[in-house]
Amino acid sequence: MIRRLEGIIGDKFMESGSENLKKKLESMPSYMKFLLLSMKNSYTDVHIDFSATSVFYHVHTGRKIFYVAPPTEENLKAYEEWERWEKGTEREVWLGKKLFDQWTRIEISAGQTLMMPSGFIHFVFTPEDCVVIGGNFLLDRFLKLQFRLSKLEESCLELYRTSPTGQINETHTFEGFRNVMWATIEFYLIPQLIENPKKKELIEMGMIFLEEMNAGQRISQDWYSEEEKKAILEKLKGVMPRVSNRRHLENLALEPVAKKPK
Repeated sequence: MIRRLEGIIGDKFMESGSENLKKKLESMPSYMKFLLLSMKNSYTDVHIDFSATSVFYHVHTGRKIFYVAPPTEENLKAYEEWERWEKGTEREVWLGKKLFDQWTRIEISAGQTLMMPSGFIHFVFTPEDCVVIGGNFLLDRFLKLQFRLSKLEESCLELYRTSPTGQINETHTFEGFRNVMWATIEFYLIPQLIENPKKKELIEMGMIFLEEMNAGQRISQDWYSEEEKKAILEKLKGVMPRVSNRRHLENLALEPVAKKPK
């Protein structure tokens, strides 16, 4: 989603030279390329990568051992409860033990690459010194899950701000996630819906955005004012077809689209 957005905004900037677009490009979240250096016997506890981003993980030298659990509803609820734990209070049981029968062991050796989809819960052990090249990325198909985990992180971040017992701070989150979502609506989704008003995937995206995006929510380094956000949502509503339920959506996608006059 970010690479696509960079391309769209980059093209518009080349045409217009807009300072506003330039600022968006310069502050675009950058999580696609990491160099990870891990010592022998290092360990990362149970987690889901920020905003439920998907991950690529290429081992250059050494080895990594992953234990992964699928993002079932039951597993996600257990994880959410675990993440909301306040430091200083006693946890019932380690999440790794609670999900004992859910884990799959995956060993990655030098030259191998792991591709992990959105939302997989995992913990990692490093049996020998290791060098990894990896990155995190957002995908349209996992939009709902990405919002779910982002909201969890936002609630935990609020706990951190209001209590010294909070578990995370902004460095543990996908900084700029909401900016990317607003810009995706403005620069990608609305134009695409105008061109393809009955495309199922676009309508589903629109429904998720209308449900999840709040013009009144403020973030650090916000790209948009509240009024601009309201205008984006109103424009999205204006290009969205009326969809009452899932069956209606399926039928709508099958209807022929009227050809535009030349």
